[in-house]
Amino acid sequence: MVWVKLDRRRKVVEAHSELYESCWLPVTSDDGPKVNGQRLLLILDNLREWVQKEVGYDAERPEEGLTFEFFVMPKDSP
Repeated sequence: MVWVKLDRRRKVVEAHSELYESCWLPVTSDDGPKVNGQRLLLILDNLREWVQKEVGYDAERPEEGLTFEFFVMPKDSP
């Protein structure tokens, strides 16, 4: 997913991206991005760092860009 902020001349001022599926890295999302009204939510698991991320975007607040929340995933015991 890519978010790009442009100025009035359409020049890139800021950009953020988030990988949510990969054949090469242990990153996965069960459902991919979901849109509810003006809000996008992506929940992904980074199994290399054992972190679950919630990536959001609110079209009513575009100046905030992508927002991130992180949650530690418990490692399974053998």
